[in-house]
Amino acid sequence: MKFILFTTFVVLINVISLFSQPKHIETILSVVDKDNKGVQLYFGLDIEATDGRDPAMGESEKPGHPPNGMHALLMLPTEEHEYCYRDFRKLSNESQQIYKEFRIEVQPASARNFDPIYFRWEYPLQSGIDSIVIYDRKTNGQTAKFNLDSKKVNIVSNENADSFIAKAYYHPKTTGVEEDVISNVIFPNPASNFIVIHGLQNIEQIEITDIYGKTYHASKFSDSTLSISDLHSGVYALSVVDATQKRMIGTFVKQ
Repeated sequence: MKFILFTTFVVLINVISLFSQPKHIETILSVVDKDNKGVQLYFGLDIEATDGRDPAMGESEKPGHPPNGMHALLMLPTEEHEYCYRDFRKLSNESQQIYKEFRIEVQPASARNFDPIYFRWEYPLQSGIDSIVIYDRKTNGQTAKFNLDSKKVNIVSNENADSFIAKAYYHPKTTGVEEDVISNVIFPNPASNFIVIHGLQNIEQIEITDIYGKTYHASKFSDSTLSISDLHSGVYALSVVDATQKRMIGTFVKQ
């Protein structure tokens, strides 16, 4: 019986890991002037993307100039050096860290009245992103270099800085689960009508999934007691996501 439960647990965790893989990881970078007028650039990874221009990803060829404000574009990694507001690369099924570079071209200083460039972004970054560093391409970061961190804004005032590289590091694939953490806080286990989650801090979302990957419960975390009376007897995975987007997966038995 213990061997059967262990085998079921291993299969269940593999299924949950497969279903938990993101299909789209996106960063939105606003490039604006002091009046917050300009453009938004979208870049990242997508399971359907290629390293060329993908119209399905919204990568339109030669987008028009905005009515007013700062203008910037992403240069795609193609032989034609096409420019778009979006640049998404292939999201591969790899467990190791993924590194990508995205090139950002801003209008020259003379065309922007020698105004400084304001880069704005949302923080924290989307789950699956380790870090993003943007630096001035012409001077290899000597003129300007900054991280997309909790400041949410960076101002580049150097008149010669108009070409940038965004170095992005991703970890989209789950490489492991912390089953021991979750197992110690699920009570009772086995359970018949309800389970209670004890001791975990800053929990934002929970999911209950069966061995076939079907989700029975997915919601924002508001009550530590979960009703499982509608579940059939068997082994289930409990997935917990905290405020830092860290995912922990454990199991419980429904009697």
